[in-house]
Amino acid sequence: MQNLRKIKSFIIYLANKNTVLSDFVRNFHSSEDSSSKTSVSGIQKAAMLIADTIADKKKILLFGDNDADGICGAALGKAIIEDMGGRIDCALSFKLRAEHGLSAEDVFKAASAGVKLILTVDNGLDSLRAVQIARENGIDVVITDHHQTPEDLPYATSIVTPFICPEDFPSQNLSGAAVLFYVLKETQKILKDRNFFFKAPPKPELSYYMVLAAISTIADGMPLDEINKEIISKGKDLVQKKQCSEGIKYLTAQYSNHSKTFESCLWQIARRIELPALFNYDSREMVDLLLTEYTTQAILLNETLNELNIKKGVLTQKILKTAYTLAAEQNDDNVIVIELPLLEIMIGGFVAQKVRKHFHKQLCIVFCRFKDMYIGYARAAKGLSLIKIFKTIKKIEPELQFIYGGHKSAAGMRINERDLKKFSEILKNIPTLTVVQQ
Repeated sequence: MQNLRKIKSFIIYLANKNTVLSDFVRNFHSSEDSSSKTSVSGIQKAAMLIADTIADKKKILLFGDNDADGICGAALGKAIIEDMGGRIDCALSFKLRAEHGLSAEDVFKAASAGVKLILTVDNGLDSLRAVQIARENGIDVVITDHHQTPEDLPYATSIVTPFICPEDFPSQNLSGAAVLFYVLKETQKILKDRNFFFKAPPKPELSYYMVLAAISTIADGMPLDEINKEIISKGKDLVQKKQCSEGIKYLTAQYSNHSKTFESCLWQIARRIELPALFNYDSREMVDLLLTEYTTQAILLNETLNELNIKKGVLTQKILKTAYTLAAEQNDDNVIVIELPLLEIMIGGFVAQKVRKHFHKQLCIVFCRFKDMYIGYARAAKGLSLIKIFKTIKKIEPELQFIYGGHKSAAGMRINERDLKKFSEILKNIPTLTVVQQ
């Protein structure tokens, strides 16, 4: 069964390179389950499906990750699809869940609400179970993401990432929000070609929302290649000309006073809008903050963030003190693995990076117990690849039950309680540097 899934994932990948394979992919998957056909052929197929759903006035659920990139992507997508006349609801993931990103629970809620298309931003590549349930319930799924491609892909209606279909994007270093921007840009073009907008395209123009892509680019630490520099430059120009929402105007005015550069200002905004998710609160109000045209609403929401930021500072110092004490016991190892109790604030990634740098290690993973499993936050030195390391562990011990996703130097994972000890032993004994540099 595992080999069959890998073969399917490989065929789906090839379908993005050669659209002639699309029919074969559909037939291949339907031979096992006719209720969930799969065809992944890049940005155009995704855009056509979104355009059809908008034109047919069917309901769309836009589902974002809970970090700054996902929040900005959700705000960008919600605004643009509404401008194009779409019926859209927005939801964001929670950190404290057994499933990362889109979950089965989210899908069941969407089905009961009459959703016909789930569109993800900055997540979805590891949501195999949730996507399968969606397809079985007659809901199409378009995944837009920018993370490293896992071995097994979900059987979504369409999957769009710069790694799976690089020919559709000007760079492989785009943020999740920027990936969605390009998909919706193509969607608008399709609707224009169909004369859907009759006299004129929707207002404001798509570029109005580029500042959201700029925030997400800085927030996720994306490499500043020429494309990302252009995105940030466009965002800066929009802010200076005040061609953005009142929420963005207020936030940039607030944090530019404490920032030497525009990029630093965007970083401050990104860290603030992530605060509700760190406390496992619903982050949808942050989408409202980014899109609001009422300064009063922006002021009130920002005051709430100020209170959370103070609380975060107190808890962070307490957690770091415990983490440093535990890490000191492993100072002879090149890799540090820490087990912490369930955190009151979800800053495992921040703690992992702090510990790694403090002890000058190549890699650090912080695990927090949740029910009968552990949620892991991994951070690695520049030049290493967490994804390759995790794949290597899978090859060494295929029976280990864990899932992972993310970027080369920052990734998350979930692992069964019974497998954590074995995972840690393998991690500390594999020739880490050799693995990641091959």
